[in-house]
Amino acid sequence: MAFRMQQKDSQASLMKREMTRGVFLSIGLLLALCLIVMASLAQAAPPTTLTVCALNRPPYSEAPAPIVDEETTERPAQGLSVAIFRTVAKKANFALTFALKPYQDCLTGMKNGQFDVFLDLPRDIAEDNGFLIGQNSFSASYMAFWVRKDHPALFYDPTATKWQDVLIGVVGGYRYSLPFKANLMPSADDLTNFQLLAKGQREAILAEAVRGALLVQEQKWPVRALSPAVQDIALFPAFRTGRKAEAQSFDRLLGQLLKEGVIDRLYEEHVWKSFSDLKKLYQTEASGP
Repeated sequence: MAFRMQQKDSQASLMKREMTRGVFLSIGLLLALCLIVMASLAQAAPPTTLTVCALNRPPYSEAPAPIVDEETTERPAQGLSVAIFRTVAKKANFALTFALKPYQDCLTGMKNGQFDVFLDLPRDIAEDNGFLIGQNSFSASYMAFWVRKDHPALFYDPTATKWQDVLIGVVGGYRYSLPFKANLMPSADDLTNFQLLAKGQREAILAEAVRGALLVQEQKWPVRALSPAVQDIALFPAFRTGRKAEAQSFDRLLGQLLKEGVIDRLYEEHVWKSFSDLKKLYQTEASGP
C-alpha cells in the first residue's frame, strides 16, 4: 500500500515537472516569436526622408551631366561630401533627396522648412542661424591665397606683402578671418574668382586648396596657391531645428565611421589623400616655412 502511494506521488511529481517544463518552453517560444516580430517591424520601419541642400562645388558636391541608361535618365548628386553623407544616412535609415543650389537659396530654404540639411556649413554660420550641428565634422575648408604665377610672393606671409592694399576676391556670404584688414571683393563662386584672377582683374583670391587645385588642373590657368594655408574651417552638415533627433543620430554614427576609418577611405577615393592626412598636411603647412 505504501509502495503504491509512493509510486503515485512519484508519477504526480513527474507530471508536475513536465507541465512546468512545458510552460517554460511555451514562454520561451513566445518570447522568441516576439523578438522575431519586433525585429521584423524594426527592419520594415519606413526611412526618414531628408531633403539636403548643397552648393555646386566639386569635388565635394556637384551635379553631373545627364546620362541615359535602363533605370534612369539622370544621375543623382555626387561628390565627396555627398558620398559621405549618403554612407552615414544609410546606417541611420534616412532616405535622401539632394538639391544643388546657390548659398542664399540653401540658407533661405533651411529657414522656411524647404530643406532639412545644409551640407558643409561652418559652425559659426550654422549657430548664428539656429541650425543644429554635432561634434563631428567630415569636411574642412583649407583656405589659401591664390595668385598669378608671375606674382613676386613665393609663400603666404602676412608681413612680407602688403595684403591690406591688395584687391582680394572671395565668395560672397562666407566669413573670412584674416590677420589684417583686407580689401575683400565678393563674387558668386570660386569659378568666377579664378577667372578674374587669371585675367589679372584680381591680384589675389582666397579659395579652398583642394577644390582650387582641381579647378586649376582642369582649366590650365596660370595661377598658383601660396602656402601655408591662411585658415582651416571645419564644415558640418547643419540640420534645421525640427530635425533634432536626426541630427543627433547622424552625429553619433558619423563619429563611429570616423573611428573605423570609413571616412578616410572615402576621401582617398575622391581626392589624393585621406581626411586624416589632409588635416596633418594643413598643420604642417600652417607652421610656415
